[in-house]
Amino acid sequence: AASAASAASASEAPLLPGLPFSHIGFLRESEPPPGWSPPPELAAFFAAGPPPLALAFGSMDVYAKAPWADALLEALSPQRRGGGVRLLAIGAAVPRAVRGWADTLWVASVPHAYAFPRCAAAVHHGGAGTSAAAAAAGLPAVVVPFLAWSDQSSFAAWLVSRSAAVHLPPSSRSAAHFAGAVAAVMGGAPALRR
Repeated sequence: AASAASAASASEAPLLPGLPFSHIGFLRESEPPPGWSPPPELAAFFAAGPPPLALAFGSMDVYAKAPWADALLEALSPQRRGGGVRLLAIGAAVPRAVRGWADTLWVASVPHAYAFPRCAAAVHHGGAGTSAAAAAAGLPAVVVPFLAWSDQSSFAAWLVSRSAAVHLPPSSRSAAHFAGAVAAVMGGAPALRR
């Protein structure tokens, strides 16, 4: 009993001596920033069809640096996506070829609080902010950590543990695996739906 009591008190100790702490969860914006409004082409894209798949690596330069980027883009190409699956490609690093794909809209940036509630699913890197925004929106995701030294894999595991995502580890990053994971989050796996 003494060891259980000391373990409990150790877990409640302040992170920095003299400073109290509490667990608050994610800090996130539940609405787009004041004064922001969607560009007309973005609003029109959302209004024109079914909710799209969001490709959201933000400022991460995965397309030029990740060895699996070509496999991901092959899986997301209009030929592999199939009819009816639209793509919202977010980020300045999205390749120019992707920006011109059929049923695709590219935006350099967009508040997650605006875009994610309007999407069917997302493919993202597992960053803290993106993971929190996807979870808050009830958005199922394919999580593909990019930075091995970061917390991206931890957030991927957290989302998977809550049946909110499919995590593709490095050994499973082929076009076929990406396509299967996207199919699962776009509706094939009921546990991943909102």
